[in-house]
Amino acid sequence: MDVEADPLFSVVTNCGPTVNESTSNRSILLVDDYEDIRTVISLSFEQFGYRVIAVGDGASALAMVEENQFDLAIIDFGLPDFDGIELGARLRELPNGKQLPLFLFSGRYNTELAERAKAVGFGAYILKPVRMDKLLQTVQSTLNG
Repeated sequence: MDVEADPLFSVVTNCGPTVNESTSNRSILLVDDYEDIRTVISLSFEQFGYRVIAVGDGASALAMVEENQFDLAIIDFGLPDFDGIELGARLRELPNGKQLPLFLFSGRYNTELAERAKAVGFGAYILKPVRMDKLLQTVQSTLNG
């Protein structure tokens, strides 16, 4: 199933990412257990002026959100301590996580998973491998929308 056509989530593809004042002060929490993925995505976002904090597990993500304000979180589904949807639910319980835009990042797609994510408040479901231009566009659209 094509995620872009999924009515549960919309992925915007008509705006190009640019470095501007609206991105330079934005912070993103990236949660993925693979260091290489964290590095590539962090560097890509930093190139466009975003500040990225990348962690490898849910417990670290919870600690970061307890201490910091983020503009958006991109969360991998398959984390070592608990799944990304559970992390999203736990983030929603924190003062800094109640309104935090959440994106789920996964190597697999199914409707049940998408529905669970949407029920928790995830605004996008992004399949790996990801096209960085589409991810950047989706983030920029969400933050500027």
